[in-house]
Amino acid sequence: MSRQYVIVTRLLLHLRFTLCVLCMLVASAFVSGTSVGHISAGWLEQYGFAPVHIPLWEWHRLLTSVFLTHGGVTFFVSLGMVAVCVGLAEMQFGTGRTTLLFVLSHVITLMVQSLLLALPLHHLDIRWGTILATEYDVGPSAGYYGCLGAVCRQLPAKRRWVTHSVLTCLTLRLLVTSVLQWEGWKTSISADIAHLIAFFAGLWLAQALGRTLCKRAS
Repeated sequence: MSRQYVIVTRLLLHLRFTLCVLCMLVASAFVSGTSVGHISAGWLEQYGFAPVHIPLWEWHRLLTSVFLTHGGVTFFVSLGMVAVCVGLAEMQFGTGRTTLLFVLSHVITLMVQSLLLALPLHHLDIRWGTILATEYDVGPSAGYYGCLGAVCRQLPAKRRWVTHSVLTCLTLRLLVTSVLQWEGWKTSISADIAHLIAFFAGLWLAQALGRTLCKRAS
């Protein structure tokens, strides 16, 4: 057995959660047709998540929405971000802890965005709140942005500029999207808000879990 084969095998075994997520994304894309085109309204309405689903107790959408994307370029971007962000987290934290990090980031992000932002503003009849509360979304971005936040949290002080750069880019994108939507452009602010929340969730989770998260899985 060659040395290269052993190295590749060990690497693949160490990245088994990342590979699992990638396989689920690819399988879902082929079934839904989003590998070659955009997601249909039927798929989005049946499996997507919106904050209004929480008071309706349709909590299964928290899971079904993860492995679908909007299709087209978004599908390939999601594959790349999962490979990089989740892969880096799994290399650093191990499979079990990365799985926990991904899931918690996803759930925390959707719950915070729904219960503390979208639904309260929706009940106050604020336009943006209604948009946030009723807009369907899919994709693993909350999970991989949480993983990215956790990885950035472990960077040494001299590399903290990476964290600041990511936060700046996410904030600027949210501001631009908000302005465009205010001017009547067909843009989505819910995803940009979720990315920012997820990144902060990852930063917090890396700190909250402390030594348990930072130890490599045996």
